[in-house]
Amino acid sequence: MSSAVMQGQSGPGGGRPGVSIRRRAILLILLVSIPLISERMYSLYAEREAAVAATLEHLQQVATNVGLSQSETIAVATGIVQVLSRQAGSLLTNPAACDAFLHGTISDLRGVRNIMIADRAGVVRCASARELVGFDFSRAQHIQRAMAEPGPVLSNFLVSPRTGRSLVSVSEAERDDRREVQGVAVVSLDLEWMSETLARAGSAPGVTVVVVDGNGVGLARYPLRPGFVGSPYRAPDFLASIAGRERGTFRDAGADQEARIYAVSRVPGTDVRVLASMREADAVGALDTRILATLATFLLVMALFIGLALYLARRMIVAPINRLAAGLLAYGTEGAQDLRDLRIREFEPILFAYEEMSRRLTAQTANLRRMNNRLAALASTDGLTGLVNRRSFDVQFSEEWVRCADAGQSLALVMMDVDHFKLFNDSKGHLAGDEALRRVADRLIAATAGTGHVAARYGGEEFIILLAATHISEALEFAETLRHMVLTLGIPHSRSPLGQLSASFGVAAMVPTLDVSPDALLARVDAALYDAKRLGRNRVVGAREAPMPQMRAL
Repeated sequence: MSSAVMQGQSGPGGGRPGVSIRRRAILLILLVSIPLISERMYSLYAEREAAVAATLEHLQQVATNVGLSQSETIAVATGIVQVLSRQAGSLLTNPAACDAFLHGTISDLRGVRNIMIADRAGVVRCASARELVGFDFSRAQHIQRAMAEPGPVLSNFLVSPRTGRSLVSVSEAERDDRREVQGVAVVSLDLEWMSETLARAGSAPGVTVVVVDGNGVGLARYPLRPGFVGSPYRAPDFLASIAGRERGTFRDAGADQEARIYAVSRVPGTDVRVLASMREADAVGALDTRILATLATFLLVMALFIGLALYLARRMIVAPINRLAAGLLAYGTEGAQDLRDLRIREFEPILFAYEEMSRRLTAQTANLRRMNNRLAALASTDGLTGLVNRRSFDVQFSEEWVRCADAGQSLALVMMDVDHFKLFNDSKGHLAGDEALRRVADRLIAATAGTGHVAARYGGEEFIILLAATHISEALEFAETLRHMVLTLGIPHSRSPLGQLSASFGVAAMVPTLDVSPDALLARVDAALYDAKRLGRNRVVGAREAPMPQMRAL
């Protein structure tokens, strides 16, 4: 059996290709396995998203806890500042006693690096660290804000001008009844101690916790990283994206361009933000490995099933079909055997149907031959008049041209045109016009019956008669007979000068030669017909002869 049949494709006649049994088996496996794979992958991806959500929730809790711990430290510093700011003026009257008081106060506080009180000019007059006494803070932004704004002011990242240590501070000014500044109390927080609180509050495997001020400068980090404190954290666009957030979670690429998940929390009452983050691979790396392994396993199993299905399809389906096809192709030949010898029970209905089809085809073949003969006749006949159509006429004309050329005989053509037929149609209608053409054709059929002449409808109201072995004189006589036959029909034609239907005839004849085209004779007879119509219609004009006298209408 040919590969085209085995593969279910179209034969030589073209047509739409079919689908082979092998492809159907593959499609069936895909229809069964793809939903299973999809359901399993959906379940794994849902588990992955749940793990990411749980990690984000954990990070948000870490960021919130760290924010609360930092808030407690800032709250302690704020409380101290509020207490000192209410007595800053009185403390400044005795700097020595003020120094001793501040030194004793800081010894009982964790996370506080320095406490100082500056006068209204911003110059430090007493401090827990003597090296700060006399330092001018008047240009410091946080001191200026404290003098201008009521209430405590938390600074952004600072570097101590005396010690070079990194810190943030809380400041508040004391004002008299006229709201004039009497002094400013300042408490500096130890950023290293803030990092230690991160370790206590945010310690978790794989979790990174950072604290940044309102300008995006790093204040603390866990795990510790040299150079982090005092440096801008990440890119400005990243900082801008978290600046307006009180809390929330999101995903972004880290500094190492690895995917990370973040949770952000704002320290209450400040512009300080706490960020807790983790690499996405640390959170769901194991699940991603499971997803890839599951997908690879499914694909491998599917490939094995497809291979097995193709093998079984070839052995159990395609091979028996090939045997059946070979038997069917040999059916009716000398080497054919009884198809039932194939011993394939499932194919018995097919074999029965094939034998029945063979019997029917034998009966139908005879009917088709008869129908083909009728169709061939119809294909060469004009449907309206029953005359030979133009295509069949052209074939017969060419054949007679060659035959008369070989025999040296004259070949004549008579071309006929119904006079004023368009006016007839306009006045009588097309149905009446068709009936008139049929009656004219009946006269042509009667005139050519038993003569060997061929009458054909040439187009519209034009007819042509082929007269083999006929001279011009005989053709002119035949045309005149036809003219009288048309007149004897007596078909009324109110828009014709004669008052009835008539016809004009052109006649031409010549002895054909093989070096001259048959179109030459057609051109001559067409010119003769034109002359007949030009000279007044209802007449016969020969191509080589003068117009014959017009005969009196019958």
